[in-house]
Amino acid sequence: MARLVQLNLLEEHGSGRYELHDLIRLLASDQARDEDPASVRRSAIDGLFDYYRKAVATAATAYAPQDQARIEMTQQPGLSEVRFADREEARNWLEAERSNLIATALYAADHDRPEYATGISAMLMYYLGTASLFSGAEVLHLTAIRCAQSDQVRGRSYNSLGALYWRLGRYADGRAAYQQALDYARLAGNRVGEASGLSNVALGHYRLGDYEQAITCQREAFALFESEGNLSGMTTTLAGEGWPQLRLGRPEIALELFEQGLAISRKLGPDTFEEAFALNNVAAAHEALGRLDEARQGFEQALELSRRIAFVNCESDCLNCLGRLHLAAGRVDEALELHEQALDLAVRQGSRPFTIEVRNDYGRALTAAGRVAEAVEQHRTALEDAERIEDRHELQRARQALAGLT
Repeated sequence: MARLVQLNLLEEHGSGRYELHDLIRLLASDQARDEDPASVRRSAIDGLFDYYRKAVATAATAYAPQDQARIEMTQQPGLSEVRFADREEARNWLEAERSNLIATALYAADHDRPEYATGISAMLMYYLGTASLFSGAEVLHLTAIRCAQSDQVRGRSYNSLGALYWRLGRYADGRAAYQQALDYARLAGNRVGEASGLSNVALGHYRLGDYEQAITCQREAFALFESEGNLSGMTTTLAGEGWPQLRLGRPEIALELFEQGLAISRKLGPDTFEEAFALNNVAAAHEALGRLDEARQGFEQALELSRRIAFVNCESDCLNCLGRLHLAAGRVDEALELHEQALDLAVRQGSRPFTIEVRNDYGRALTAAGRVAEAVEQHRTALEDAERIEDRHELQRARQALAGLT
């Protein structure tokens, strides 16, 4: 008797996620080319693009309501039939569809649909950055640059690429991308884009230790953002000016800037990424001023908010900062535990700059615990990585720590 072989048409990948079996997909693709006219295939693709474009805009708005104005500028009018009850539901949908969204954008760029590719790149930029999802983001933003059809869109795409490189610690690439973004924004007469470019170029000055130049650029950016009524940009530039002030030993000035940024961030609405970041900044200024109880309360508030909105970058930063405070109070075991959690998150994020900072702080806690060999390993790794990305501040910290241990 002939043996029956069952071939499932669909394969499940995760709960409720399915894809065609490879053989079935190839067969369907061949049949579509052979049996359906080009106009029918094009109409089907257009329908898919239209669905995703509207759904992504809806999800991105639910994920970051304060970013709605920018999202609306990057897509054609029209509401999606898909609805999201809250940020978490939107985040889950974006995560589930992420590979499909990137794949459709790449296809669109090569099949005469540049506006779809550039729109997806822009709308996903905030989500990919705050969720630390770097895989696929570089090729997405590079594709948007390649097929951009205006200076404004090209500048916006370079800005997205620069933000990615910055988080990865590729500062030379980031500076170049940000400068391109600034140049194209000026060509297009895009004042918000110009402000973003100036603020981002300032980050390069900051990482290279040119703090006064960083402050100058951030002040210019703030003036542009303020003239355009862009609250998100204003709070970002206040933070961007505050950190070099801290590095220059001016914690009182930094605290004032950070508190201004916190007040503005709260005008964006409840539970925003900007507020979590601002809370963390204010706490860091209190720490620098020696007000450790106020710093601890601030870091704990930022940590709670970061976890509630799944802001992994800020969560790992808060854990690391709290570890420093426990170490200052002599609670070495608690400090070690917090630094280990922060390091695990930082490594999983793939954020090299922050990983270096955590390794140096973790090394200090290991030294206090008498685990010198492990401390040396952390500082040496931080030293090597800081040299690669030209992070002068963390490079100096690593060298000083190793000088006292070896």
